[in-house]
Amino acid sequence: MVKKIYLEEICDRENLKSFLSRFRRLTGLNCVPFNERGEVVIGKIEDVFKGMPDASEFVQYPTSELIERPDGSQVRLMKLEYRGHLYGAVLIGPLLFPESKYKGRARLPVMTTDQIDAAVESVESFFIQMIDLAAEKESLARKEKILSVLEEASNIMNSSIEFQNLLEFLMDIAIEITGATCGALLLRKESKNYLEVAVARGKYPQEVKKIRVPFGEGITGWVASNKEALNVPNVLLEPRYIETPETIYSEMAVPLLVGDNLIGVVAVDSSELNAFSKDDVLSLSTLASMVTKVLENARLLANSNQKLKELSRVFVISESLSARTLDRAGYCNILKEVCNALDCGAASLMLYNTDKEELLMHAFSGLPEELDSLSVPNGKGYHGWVSTQHRVLLIQDIQRDNTIQKCNFLDHFARAALIVPLQASDNRFIGTLSIYHKDEADPISDSDQDLLNTIGRILTSHFENERLFNDSKRKLDYLSTLYKVGSSVSKTLNISKLFDTILQQVQEVMDVENCSLMAYDPLNELLSLDAAIGLPSNMVGQIQVKVGEGIAGWVAQNRKPVLLKDVSKDIRFANHHGRMDYKTRSVLSVPIMHNNELLGVLNVNNKRSGDAFFEDDQNLLLGISGQISQ
Repeated sequence: MVKKIYLEEICDRENLKSFLSRFRRLTGLNCVPFNERGEVVIGKIEDVFKGMPDASEFVQYPTSELIERPDGSQVRLMKLEYRGHLYGAVLIGPLLFPESKYKGRARLPVMTTDQIDAAVESVESFFIQMIDLAAEKESLARKEKILSVLEEASNIMNSSIEFQNLLEFLMDIAIEITGATCGALLLRKESKNYLEVAVARGKYPQEVKKIRVPFGEGITGWVASNKEALNVPNVLLEPRYIETPETIYSEMAVPLLVGDNLIGVVAVDSSELNAFSKDDVLSLSTLASMVTKVLENARLLANSNQKLKELSRVFVISESLSARTLDRAGYCNILKEVCNALDCGAASLMLYNTDKEELLMHAFSGLPEELDSLSVPNGKGYHGWVSTQHRVLLIQDIQRDNTIQKCNFLDHFARAALIVPLQASDNRFIGTLSIYHKDEADPISDSDQDLLNTIGRILTSHFENERLFNDSKRKLDYLSTLYKVGSSVSKTLNISKLFDTILQQVQEVMDVENCSLMAYDPLNELLSLDAAIGLPSNMVGQIQVKVGEGIAGWVAQNRKPVLLKDVSKDIRFANHHGRMDYKTRSVLSVPIMHNNELLGVLNVNNKRSGDAFFEDDQNLLLGISGQISQ
């Protein structure tokens, strides 16, 4: 059953306190979260809106909006709505806009619409991540419980228990793992096309047991006729529903099959609308299949145990990936679990570098240490083929395969390989997850492929959560830097000291090798190096660049920013970087403008991580140049 998660359950109080404290230090704003009932989770409503005893009034607001206080300042109301569910809201403030007519005495931060929107976005990102983590934790705990219950069911079914007692036990298990209110297990009368209730649970079990359901009639009759599961979120809108003495709004039913022969149907009901999820269908279907396994041979029982083993491995992997960040050793341990789950000799995880258009080895198990720094260009070899086609690749006999030209050790050493793409919901390619059979073994099966795809989806979700968290953190850092730069501009009168301070802040937040500020001389149409970090000190005041010369000169001439992920690939500057060439790989330069007049150029070169610059970096540098121009 779908469980509702409340705001108090999703946020660890210490993490929430830490986030609110950092947010207050970075923005100067208070942030007070409250639940859907208007009860404050942490903090005091008085910190944001004096004279307001609770936040119940704000919960009723239809949308997020700005609310003016009696003193003329404003607070921002942000509704915490995600995936159709309202968790509560957050009040952010108080703050002032430049045009505010403030009557109070307290010193409040003055922020632009963009700045407050960025602050709101960071708060929203934090809570959404907490909601996702709570839902994932709940899902993992539920799966662990289901595994435990199914294992218990397996032990019971293999013991000497009477048939009727076994059916009653299975009915109780079905209700427990789905969270249902009541239910019934119906068996097919031998050679007859109708079902009779063998076990019923609820307020009126004896009345329910009198019901006989012909094939094709009602929900359970439809399931019996079509031999497939059916989940009905609202029985009041379902014409096939047959009323019972129980109060029912949702129903789910799955068939009990031995091969292609129907032996019965297990149905669970709830007094709530939309009570059952796809996971519930899967869990109940798993239980139903276990019922029929009692009637089958030892081979099917062995398969069932294998599936439980695989699910346990998947759970272990999911639990390991629930950590926000993992080091290389952590990913290698996960790949060991993959090898154990799929009984293979080796496994690898490669991540895609969009700037270099190549796959880079991230972690592996069962492979030589020399592959630690392996890179595979787009389109080269088996893994490069997957990176361009974004499709699963299965090679059962590598030695005899000639469909794709091999290009590295990974394409030669194994007997068989299965490579699955890791792809985000927006079709963005993240990397590959691969397994390899080194020696003669059973062929890689469809179930192996399904299991590896499942693990791949879990890994993809992990990397996406990590990316979203890092994006949120970077945006907070950028917002903090803009605030610091603005503060420095307003407080520092010494221009040289101001430039050095700004460049230090830029280098710290963008993690670049060097950065520089060049002032424009309109009379001589020259740019002169006025301040720099990461360059020889004797260059400051000595270097001059003509307008139109090199990258900085181009920016000055065109009054436009330049973002180059790889200087050597841009025909404008591939052969001429001017005297500002410091073995440059990646460059970001923006003009410093005031009232459409050029004041100078701000440059940053080469991230220490080796990554290229991207649009967020450009937006930050433009924001800083705007602060400098004031």
